[in-house]
Amino acid sequence: MAVAGPQAYTIELGPIGPIGEGEALILRVNRNCPWNRCLFCRVYKGKKFSPRSIDEINGDIDAVRRVDEVLSTVSWEMGLSGRIQREVLEETVKRHPEVYGEHAEHLTTEQWYALQSLSIIANWISCGARRVFLQDANALVMKPNDLIAVLGHLKNAFRTVDTVTCYARSQTSARRSHDELSELHDAGLSWCFVGVESGCDEVLQYMQKGVTQKEHIEGGRKVMDSGIRMAAFVMPGLAGSNSDLSHSHIVDTAHVLNEIRPTEVRVRSLAVLDATPLYERWQSAEFSPPGDK
Repeated sequence: MAVAGPQAYTIELGPIGPIGEGEALILRVNRNCPWNRCLFCRVYKGKKFSPRSIDEINGDIDAVRRVDEVLSTVSWEMGLSGRIQREVLEETVKRHPEVYGEHAEHLTTEQWYALQSLSIIANWISCGARRVFLQDANALVMKPNDLIAVLGHLKNAFRTVDTVTCYARSQTSARRSHDELSELHDAGLSWCFVGVESGCDEVLQYMQKGVTQKEHIEGGRKVMDSGIRMAAFVMPGLAGSNSDLSHSHIVDTAHVLNEIRPTEVRVRSLAVLDATPLYERWQSAEFSPPGDK
């Protein structure tokens, strides 16, 4: 039964979730992106990076556990044997106005965030409470021992968790030792999603990725050697309409992937989005995107 206000049943959420992780619990370990200079990305522009403390992150894990207990209690009392269905959420909100408010049109900000957290956590539980995604960008920037402590608290709170994923930068992976990454794997980190984008140094430099081909290979190999699975994201079209540079982009990217041998390669073709630095360069005709062919 809920005995506190909305904050005790609320988790902090960042601006973007991972593609393909609809069954995952979002656990925010840092805010925004520590690099945040890539020309093609608009997600974190104008936002300042800041780490979250172990206490803050573990507090969110504890909030998830409280919500889980409330939902489970309501489900069993409704005769649904622990199953989480829409009527369980509706009854939970009805029973606990001190957390979720009495009238939808008169919610406080804290109650609205509690309702959002309720929906996300309920979806996670109904999917088996197996997958967790560490948000926002580049969870590996967190001190390894701190991240290991968080993973330990997570696994102790939810024995059902068997897959933990995160975004990571090649440069950060390259700075981590084999032992550090292996310890993270042993603590439960399952996947790193890495934005390789290109293996061509000229493209990487122009797009301000802050990483080189060499660092891509070093970081990727370290991740794979540790036992952590890696999904490498590559971006066709990133060299623009320059045919010679596009050829180098293709060949060098294939070279990087062959050197790393990631678990998966995921393709995300370039889209020049407004509110990005690349959009401004397109408007000024400095950058010309490729055609479909």
